[in-house]
Amino acid sequence: MTIVNEMEIELKEPLIPVEEYLAAGVHIGTQQKSEDMKKFIYRVRGDGLYILDIRETDSRIKTAAKFLNQYEAPNILVVTSRSTDSTLPKN
Repeated sequence: MTIVNEMEIELKEPLIPVEEYLAAGVHIGTQQKSEDMKKFIYRVRGDGLYILDIRETDSRIKTAAKFLNQYEAPNILVVTSRSTDSTLPKN
């Protein structure tokens, strides 16, 4: 199934609806870009902020989920560098 939203981002069989990705802000990037980051950029806003490609984000999350699915939840350690990430994943 193909999903298209008001930003005209098209996902085939998305993990979650595009609107949920947008509501969570996963598309908001940075004003700095590296060579490695180019493939993840959807567009650049007028203020210079790079908007991330939700299609690539969805694909990478699916890959990570497939990998993590090989292990039991107690054997997985989640590490974050953001001090605002205080919510722990649930089993």
